[in-house]
Amino acid sequence: MADPSSIEAIASELYALPRGEFVAARTARAKELRAADLALADQVKALAKPSLVAWAVDAAVHAKPKVAAQLVDVVAKMQAGSGDVRAQGAKHDALVGELVAAAKAALRDAGEGASADRMSQVSSAIRAAALASDTSAFVDGRLDREPKAGEDTLEAALLAGLAAGPARRRAAPAADEADEADETDEDAAYDTDHSADAANAATDDDGAAEAAAAAEREAATKRRDEQRRLRSQLKDAKADERDRAGVLREAERDVHRLQRELRAAEHARDDAAAHAERATALVDELEAALADLAD
Repeated sequence: MADPSSIEAIASELYALPRGEFVAARTARAKELRAADLALADQVKALAKPSLVAWAVDAAVHAKPKVAAQLVDVVAKMQAGSGDVRAQGAKHDALVGELVAAAKAALRDAGEGASADRMSQVSSAIRAAALASDTSAFVDGRLDREPKAGEDTLEAALLAGLAAGPARRRAAPAADEADEADETDEDAAYDTDHSADAANAATDDDGAAEAAAAAEREAATKRRDEQRRLRSQLKDAKADERDRAGVLREAERDVHRLQRELRAAEHARDDAAAHAERATALVDELEAALADLAD
């Protein structure tokens, strides 16, 4: 468990709040810490406002921390190749589904949209976060941006397999059986009627064209999804920029106020010094007058 006074614990606490309250809470917490630990206060001030998708993932983790921990454990076992891969895959999909449902509920409670596209982004972010080399930010519920799959070939391949979901894994054995049946039919056709080979070749050409068209449609869909994701990130970045500008203005106001207070204190100090000097001179004069009278 993280130290309650660590930047990780404070970040987890702040990212658990409603997204609209984050900036004010971050500013207030940094002010509280300023007197006791300036370095920690600066770290808190530097925390970025989470993107909407990242906040939804954080909210799901805070709602179901054990599910997030189980998901990371299942992914680790799949990466290590231990256990029944199909059973582990089914468990992985079920855990992701639980977190996606929790994220959807959080978005709706916050008055945010929970469209199919946004939930697809949330699902992808959860899968990628569970595959990260360091999953601490995910299991602590302190992501500020959607994680991306690493460039490592094994990690990318595993993510692609997990992203396919149960439908593709269930379809694999059936596809193998269909391939074997096709091969048997083709052999029989070759033995009985050479014209069937020509027909099969034409069918293969049609299938290849259909597959190419499907691949192009899938690529176009991915491009549109990426464009929407980037637009969402841009919107969040602009909002964060406005928030940080507000924090900067507030800090500048604090600096101006402190400068005014410093100038006032300096004037008071100078006035006090002048009064003290005049009082000293008066004492000297009175003492001299008393001495004259004594003589």
